[in-house]
Amino acid sequence: MDPGARRAAVAGHSGLVGRALLERLRDCPQYNQIHCVGRRPPDRQEARIVFHPHDLKTVPALPPLDDAYCCLGTTIAKAGSQDAFREVDDAMVRRFAQAA
Repeated sequence: MDPGARRAAVAGHSGLVGRALLERLRDCPQYNQIHCVGRRPPDRQEARIVFHPHDLKTVPALPPLDDAYCCLGTTIAKAGSQDAFREVDDAMVRRFAQAA
């Protein structure tokens, strides 16, 4: 396999864990495409980073992937309610898994 032929997706790339993971993936020459699924685009743009915006209700279609990393998570305080918390920590995680 070409050492730069892997494709990964990261959900939650703007959070603490997701940012750290995205930096690690950027440093890894194995990945020629990194698909970021989130509400905000990544801090740094580069040719191999593809941003897929979402609205917490849907996850956009993703291309075939080799690896998928889910870094989604919130707190009830940040989410504002139990239902909003479950939407992120359960439903959105499931949607990302299905898309990946």
